[in-house]
Amino acid sequence: MKNLLFIFGTRPEAIKLAPVILEFKKYPQIYNIIICNTEQQKELSHKALSFFGLEADINLGVMVENQSLSSLQARILVKLEEVFKNHKIDGVFIQGDTMSVFAGALSCFYHKADIFHIEAGLRSYDLLEPFPEEAIRQMVSRITTLHFAPTKKSAKSLKKEGISKDKIYQVGQTGIDALSLLNKKALQNATKFWKSKSVDVIGGGGYSINYCS
Repeated sequence: MKNLLFIFGTRPEAIKLAPVILEFKKYPQIYNIIICNTEQQKELSHKALSFFGLEADINLGVMVENQSLSSLQARILVKLEEVFKNHKIDGVFIQGDTMSVFAGALSCFYHKADIFHIEAGLRSYDLLEPFPEEAIRQMVSRITTLHFAPTKKSAKSLKKEGISKDKIYQVGQTGIDALSLLNKKALQNATKFWKSKSVDVIGGGGYSINYCS
């Protein structure tokens, strides 16, 4: 059985990783899923998980008031060290370009486990815009095992950087997959909210947005 660790800390990461987590959970005889929340956005990330009937197995509680990027990175790395000591991890899933992603990938690399990056290949090619996300994207790509790119453009960027095409998969945006997993009440509440903003959301298998005049 393979032990797969999912590391995230923000609401968008939780939403975009939820469909992947739920898919792997369909095969408990093959995969043991460990959900690790750094709690970079504590309340928001927990609430996002709950929409999908998920909760973290490990909560790191890394945030302290007015901390710097370097101290946040250090705290995540130190706490993830304990996670890797207590579990034999075969592979780690990360999503996006936050400090939880960077520290998660780095810790995984130090422990010689495979790194799987969801939403890989986004680029501005300006290291200061967005900051620090663009630098995180590029650094994480150098140590990632498999890159799951959301678009043709992002896959092309990875290939341009010398990453082998057999390590790149164009898979689309998992945030769209997450929409189909929300329960009926959550979808109704979301539709009501957007209509209050003069946005008409149309469901039914596919999702589109019409801006009301």
